[in-house]
Amino acid sequence: MAKKCPECEVCEDPDELMGTFADMMSLLMAFFVMLLATAHWDPIKFGQVSEGMKDAFARIAVPAIHESPVGESAEEKESKKKKDAAAKAMDAVKDMVSERGVEEFVKVKETPGGFELELANNSLFTSGSATLQRTIKPVLTQLAQTIAAVDGAQMEVQGHTDDDPIHTAKFPSNWELSSVRAINVLKFMTDHGMDAKRVKAAAFADSKPKVPNRNKRGKPIKANQAENRRVIIKVDKQVKFEEDDENAPAWKGRVKVKSGKRVDKKKKRKKKKKKSKKKDS
Repeated sequence: MAKKCPECEVCEDPDELMGTFADMMSLLMAFFVMLLATAHWDPIKFGQVSEGMKDAFARIAVPAIHESPVGESAEEKESKKKKDAAAKAMDAVKDMVSERGVEEFVKVKETPGGFELELANNSLFTSGSATLQRTIKPVLTQLAQTIAAVDGAQMEVQGHTDDDPIHTAKFPSNWELSSVRAINVLKFMTDHGMDAKRVKAAAFADSKPKVPNRNKRGKPIKANQAENRRVIIKVDKQVKFEEDDENAPAWKGRVKVKSGKRVDKKKKRKKKKKKSKKKDS
């Protein structure tokens, strides 16, 4: 038999590396073609294509996720706006408190309708006094401006004391002390940006302690008493302090009161008209 030539044997067993090399070259060529294609692209066409792809995918994906889309009611949208405004104001207050380094004296807490600020009494007033200290005034000024920026925000300033009785010519009891302190904070904030029509003051004396003033033996707990001496500023985006004309107090609408009853001039006029019509008929 005739032997096969060595050349034929080589041709029958090609080098396996050539296949891998060919694949790599194909991939490189595709990569450079892609680079060349994107080197000079039209931004308008690119935007049109991307928007078209978004719409196409949205039509497919949205019905699968939201089978029964329900639109938000006007009330839900309004409440969302209120929450967002209050949340932004609260974040601004938190940033201001941290920047000034007064976290020890001003505590911020979120509430269902807005947020609440608790100011330690030792940062506001000296013992037995209702005069604001100079060091806290810049903080109160910035707080007033931040709260005033929230459209429609209502503010309530509460005065709280401990249970140690006070008997002075100016403050016969803790009720007077807590009320004057709340009013002084309120007046300062209205003088520095807060709308006077959207604020009110409340006095609680020692009726709502944060922590017990005394131990079981009746001895005062000084640390707790210091914590109970505080001023709370409640900022609420949902509650309105303005009253309806019908339910407003008599002095507000200049309504006459006779024998303990409100005298409505409009109703009187209507009654007179009815009587006159009856007489004519």
